[in-house]
Amino acid sequence: MKNKIPRSYLEIEKNNYNIYFDEAILNADALIIESSDLNYIFNNFENYENRFDILLEKGIQIYALIDAFNLKTAYKDLVKVYANYLTGFAILNTTVKSLNRLTVKARSIENEMRLDFGTLKFIPYINTPQAIENYRKIASYGRVVSMHFDEARFYDYVGINNPTHELKNKIFIPAMLAKKPLILGYNANKDNLLSELKEDREFGAVSKLTKEIGELAEINEFYTPSEAEIKEAREVYSRLLQAKKEGRKLKTLSISEYNVINAQIVLSRSNLLKEELQIVIKNEAIKDGSKVIKPKKFYTFGEEIANAITHGIGIILAIVFLVLLLEKAKGRGFYENLAYIIYAFSVFCLYLSSTLYHGLPLGTRVKRLFHKFDRMSIYLLIAGTYTPLTLVVIGGNIGLTLFVILWVGSLIGILLNFIKFGKFKFVHMFLYVLLGWIAIFYIETVFTTLGLVPSILILLGGISYTIGIVFYSLKLFKFTHMVWHIFTIIGTVLHFIAIYLA
Repeated sequence: MKNKIPRSYLEIEKNNYNIYFDEAILNADALIIESSDLNYIFNNFENYENRFDILLEKGIQIYALIDAFNLKTAYKDLVKVYANYLTGFAILNTTVKSLNRLTVKARSIENEMRLDFGTLKFIPYINTPQAIENYRKIASYGRVVSMHFDEARFYDYVGINNPTHELKNKIFIPAMLAKKPLILGYNANKDNLLSELKEDREFGAVSKLTKEIGELAEINEFYTPSEAEIKEAREVYSRLLQAKKEGRKLKTLSISEYNVINAQIVLSRSNLLKEELQIVIKNEAIKDGSKVIKPKKFYTFGEEIANAITHGIGIILAIVFLVLLLEKAKGRGFYENLAYIIYAFSVFCLYLSSTLYHGLPLGTRVKRLFHKFDRMSIYLLIAGTYTPLTLVVIGGNIGLTLFVILWVGSLIGILLNFIKFGKFKFVHMFLYVLLGWIAIFYIETVFTTLGLVPSILILLGGISYTIGIVFYSLKLFKFTHMVWHIFTIIGTVLHFIAIYLA
């Protein structure tokens, strides 16, 4: 049930703590609970733990209701809430700004609680004129799974006593275009729940929110797919799967994206939509939705900014290094100039790959691509740094031998990353240290040919990189990765000075 679109949502009245022990609550597909109530519950969790475990076991989704106009209070309420019980946040008075802030907060909570990235979902309440105006923008957020048009709160907000269908009509088209399921809510002016549910469906609603626990069973029955609906959904899906196999686009099938979403909802509610059959529509193309990867380990938004900035400095340094080294090599041989270019290029590649990797949004293919480049470019930097030292400074058979060993070892590391990215972690760590410290086996030759100061700088640079690896491996505290980046920059600068002076 965790990934299904619920049929019924029960918004629980504030301070109603007895309701959790009412057996009828188990009829709800999802609960929406005030953040202040969750704070109380988890501060007294010994009284509620068994009940919440039952809710979790039955797949009942739990959303914390928070007010976008008062996020600071909501954050305090959520401090002691165990996020593994939460499906996400239901957001009153939703604004684009509040969604930006909550996206950062959700990512931070997931990181602290070791949840997969994207675990916490959002249900924005459309209960203000501003929210209606920004409906499609709000719906575009990746964490938003459904949109709730809260008629009662909207009419209270604008002071309308006799609501008409105009607003529902205004919501219906954007709801379809936004491709996010629409939840309609409690209507105090309706006496007959069934007629209200039928009317809701005409406006595109796929779920119902209620404050009455006694209405849950009827809502569930209404939104449980019939045999005819299941048959129609199966037909839609079989056509989609066939079109995907043939590489055809959605427009060739005379099926709207709205029909696709409805078919997915019907099949998932009928337990007929298997993970491997998930489909996503992007620019009319029919794609496999089961291949969407959720990162399990990731950094907070603040950490990623720090990571990108620290290695962004390295890009500037690489350009400065190239200019200074080419100036130094003026009038010298082709191979010396080439060695310096290879070195500067390796520095540039490492810091560019790292900056882009940390700067790109989580969960995207391009971020995963630059993660690969980031790992591969470490080997490029090691071999690139040694290139001018082995070919220009040391030279001879020893220099050539070192050059070949370093580039062969680095290419093996790059190939392992290319073939099996994320595997052989111990092998990579071993190669980093071995290749980085290979000069130690030729220490006498290094000191003789480079001189005392450059040799000491090479040694200090290696120590700086190695200390950074310790921080990278142990992840001792928040922003540890940034510290690793700082030691990397220090090591790079020390090695540049050594190359320049040698």
